[in-house]
Amino acid sequence: MDDDENRIFLTTRFTRLSVHFDQPLVKDQRVAMPIACLLSIIGPQAGEVIIEWRTSPEYPSRPNINLSVKDLSSIVRSGRHFRLKIWDDPSVLRVWLAFAWSALLSARSKNLVLKSG
Repeated sequence: MDDDENRIFLTTRFTRLSVHFDQPLVKDQRVAMPIACLLSIIGPQAGEVIIEWRTSPEYPSRPNINLSVKDLSSIVRSGRHFRLKIWDDPSVLRVWLAFAWSALLSARSKNLVLKSG
């Protein structure tokens, strides 16, 4: 990692991403876009993160997705529920994924504050 002055910072923090899709989503050709979008939001120093994409069986005529973002290092979790058609609009998808990631970052921060006393 470097900055505007071309200084280099060494860190042991990196992103280790585990992604899980429900069986119906594995066959969907659109899964690459949300993964790439989420990776660009998360960045290279997020630590260990687990992403789970699950379908909601409650409304089969209107497919819905449950996104779960978990952080194993601090045992925090963020979730989002949205319509599958959001995958077709990259701008809207990016906003939804950013909300899910920011919720996890808020939970991480709160966890650190609680640990520090």
